[in-house]
Amino acid sequence: MDSSQNLSRPLRLLVIALLFSVFASNAAATAPDWKQRLEQRLIEIDTDYPGELGVYVQDLTTGDAVSFRGEQSWYLASGIKVPVAIEVMRRIEQGEFSLDTTLRLLSSDYVDGAGETNWHPPGTELSVRFLLEQMLVRSDNTATDVLIRQVGLDAVNNAARQLAPEGLGEITTLADVRRHAYSAFHESAFTLQAKDFLALRQANQEQERIALLATILDVEPTDFAVADLRTAFERYYATNLNGGQLTAFSTLLAALAQGQALGADGTAYLMDVLSRIQTAIAASRPAYRNPCVSRIKPAPNTHVPATWAWRQWPPTAGASSSPPALAANSRVPARKQRYAPWAKQSPNPVYSK
Repeated sequence: MDSSQNLSRPLRLLVIALLFSVFASNAAATAPDWKQRLEQRLIEIDTDYPGELGVYVQDLTTGDAVSFRGEQSWYLASGIKVPVAIEVMRRIEQGEFSLDTTLRLLSSDYVDGAGETNWHPPGTELSVRFLLEQMLVRSDNTATDVLIRQVGLDAVNNAARQLAPEGLGEITTLADVRRHAYSAFHESAFTLQAKDFLALRQANQEQERIALLATILDVEPTDFAVADLRTAFERYYATNLNGGQLTAFSTLLAALAQGQALGADGTAYLMDVLSRIQTAIAASRPAYRNPCVSRIKPAPNTHVPATWAWRQWPPTAGASSSPPALAANSRVPARKQRYAPWAKQSPNPVYSK
């Protein structure tokens, strides 16, 4: 759900280039016509895609950029984890703690989603390094909220505003993403707790989830202000919480890549972590129906070597809303599966956003 939907219109595909000159400084020199070719290709994709496409790509060497609806506001999903990571690294640079500092996992920290943090029971001491890398590489929501608890939401928002003064909405915890979204059904959704998010995540069918929400909130479904998840999330997106313009988010990414957000060591470490993002889908799989944050590997000989993409919720009418389970040969150790809150219902943690 944090990366589950986007602003105001259903089923959009949002693509943000991870500032391609960070990875290919010679792109402009070797492909002077890249802007025209990319713009043409985006028009073709946008014509065929049953949703909306937003793209912003910038060459940090020349300043050349392509913006395709980049000035619109979009739900940035797990993109908000970047300013969280920046603020964590700033605290490390200031000497408040280190990558090896451990933080205790609380029962209130759990948020449904990908990553390994939820495999650990409450009370586990997890290093900042582990949490940072889970947050960025695996798009781990629980790890994100633990780190936000450590540095504070105000500091995260201040960091984002400093690097991108205009165009970004307020950042919240990922638990609060769910509370705000479900509050469209009933205002008492702001009382939802970690165990409730995990239980709701197990209800894969929409009507089953809505009925369970009513049970958790101790209200009747007839008391709900909206009838479906699509409407609820549309209302959430309209708030612009955890949203913003692609141009503004690219400004933040550029500041990180160019060493303006952190010192040299912090920049190098964070860029290395970002380069290892694993929550990926192939660009050739447009039918993937579950919302996610992705690093899409480009086709050979293209000059956009890294992108982040959000495939948005809700799925098309009649499409399955169930999240994909990890493969049978998942790297989830058997001894850790028992700690996954959903282990009794699924042999593997499911990937959800």
